[in-house]
Amino acid sequence: MWNGTYLLGLTFATILRIATSWILYVTLVKTGDASVVATFTFLVPMLAVVIGTVFLSEPFTKLLFLGIILIVASIYLVNRKQKQPMEQVVVHGEIGA
Repeated sequence: MWNGTYLLGLTFATILRIATSWILYVTLVKTGDASVVATFTFLVPMLAVVIGTVFLSEPFTKLLFLGIILIVASIYLVNRKQKQPMEQVVVHGEIGA
């Protein structure tokens, strides 16, 4: 199990991929809205299901499909633009008067 190929893959995954993903995440948070960037972390389980199904021939069940729909819906709901109110009421005066 602990052969050269395994250690090379483990090193590649831990050092290069994890470091690259964190650098990308921090860069996106600095340049954009942190709450919007953070919502895309919901994509990780969805991508894991898709990759597992396509490349590892894992079964794709109805519950997995439901989970993907819920993930996509949650990303949409968090990132959608809210309607602006028609008028904003501005109150002028002293506090506690």
